[in-house]
Amino acid sequence: MKKSLSFLSLLTLALFLSACSGSDSPAEEVEDVAQGGVVLEELPVVDEDTLQNGLELTPGKWELLTNESMLTWYASRIASDEHSGSVGIQEGFLNVDAQENVTGEFVVDMNAITESKNNETFLEQVRSNDFFGIYTFPEARFVITDVQELRPATEGTTFTVTGDLTIKDVTSPISFETTAVRNDSDKIFMISTFEIDRNTWGVSFESGIEAFGDQAIKDMIRFDLQLVFRFAEPLIEAVEEELLEDEEVVEGEAVEVVEEVVEAPAAETPAAVETPTPVVEAAPTETPAEVPAEIPVETPEEAVEPEAEAEPEAVESEITEVPADGEVPVEEGIEE
Repeated sequence: MKKSLSFLSLLTLALFLSACSGSDSPAEEVEDVAQGGVVLEELPVVDEDTLQNGLELTPGKWELLTNESMLTWYASRIASDEHSGSVGIQEGFLNVDAQENVTGEFVVDMNAITESKNNETFLEQVRSNDFFGIYTFPEARFVITDVQELRPATEGTTFTVTGDLTIKDVTSPISFETTAVRNDSDKIFMISTFEIDRNTWGVSFESGIEAFGDQAIKDMIRFDLQLVFRFAEPLIEAVEEELLEDEEVVEGEAVEVVEEVVEAPAAETPAAVETPTPVVEAAPTETPAEVPAEIPVETPEEAVEPEAEAEPEAVESEITEVPADGEVPVEEGIEE
């Protein structure tokens, strides 16, 4: 849930100046009440669109600036002038989770209670067990349990704060309306006015008109609250979520690149340039010149294969029988 915050109005500042009665110098009275805090003389300037649309609180821890914050109280008898003073805020913070739910805690230093006229007798009674018993209960505490937006306004958005208030070791829930704004310097200013019934927390000294008449002390104590915060540290979950978102973005970009690579048409490979094979022109076949008809063409003589030599006829040797006496007859006709 977005928490819209609005700046302190001039009317509210006037309330601070006029609420402290019994002083010749209201400005000095408020300065005393602030107890070292800063009463805003110039209000934060926020553009109308921001006021109407509200401001988103950055998830994380918002630290209370105690030197710029103050808690002013007002109390009186029925027939007497009002007393006012301040109570020191020792520390405080707001926590904003990832869903923009707001919680917080504030510690009030009861030893730092003051009275606008510095009436020490009055203060001593306030510190005693008749009232706040600060020597036994030196701290009061307020723990925010819920913040709900109510309505937009011309000076921001009003919302309801609910929490547990502990005084004198007695805890009871309270709710009140508040408005605030986040200015250009990233500070959050909150302003509230609310009342509590002191009897709820056991502060019952001289309570009841039936018993004390017009000298009775009023049961209702009014508080004006001005708180100023600055951003202290981010929420771990928010940082992790942001890192995860960054990773998803990077992964998404990587996927897109991959998809582009996959979907992109493949670059056409240039066709291989065919190196033209040089055409070698065949030498023109020489056509034999026409032979004039009158010139006879000599036909080459056919090769005559040589006749194979005739194998000599086998000469049959006439075997002359040799007579038994061993003399070889002589052929006729052969001269000796």
